[in-house]
Amino acid sequence: MYVCGLDISGLQRATAETKAELERSLARAAQTAATEGADEAKRGNFKDRTGELRRSIRPERVVAAARGARWKIVAARPYAMFVEGGTRAHEIWPKAANRLVGPLRPSQTRRATGPGPHEHIVGRGLALRWKAGGTIHFARMVHHPGSKEHPFMGPAALKAERVLYREGDTMIIRLGKIWVTGG
Repeated sequence: MYVCGLDISGLQRATAETKAELERSLARAAQTAATEGADEAKRGNFKDRTGELRRSIRPERVVAAARGARWKIVAARPYAMFVEGGTRAHEIWPKAANRLVGPLRPSQTRRATGPGPHEHIVGRGLALRWKAGGTIHFARMVHHPGSKEHPFMGPAALKAERVLYREGDTMIIRLGKIWVTGG
């Protein structure tokens, strides 16, 4: 009786190495794409007087799992969306006075109550106040002309996509070496 023996231990080892390398490469590619995308967003063509918006842009890991990771690019300032997409012309009204009951104008909000720095605000919902050129100005309402959009997150996402393709090509080359050379 003739029995044909087939040794598949090499195939099993190569498959295990390929799986481990694939998982490491996917996690590394996602992190690299998010990091380079965040760097691209920071280079965006927008005015950032205080530097807060640029400092808030960062890559952030969403999920870390045995089979890879998911990352995102974050701009953590609440006004980031207005810089990205611009704003339409709108009216700016002072915050409504404390304990005012009733409807508000569009874009008007209520003044906070309780302890805190808002207790000693001048105006009490009657006027806006700002300083320009060393002079203090007051107005009951201001017509804001709107602001131009300055996209920085969209280009960051496109950069991250290009990096994923680049990292994918690198990953395929590494995985090919495992199969061709056995490691």
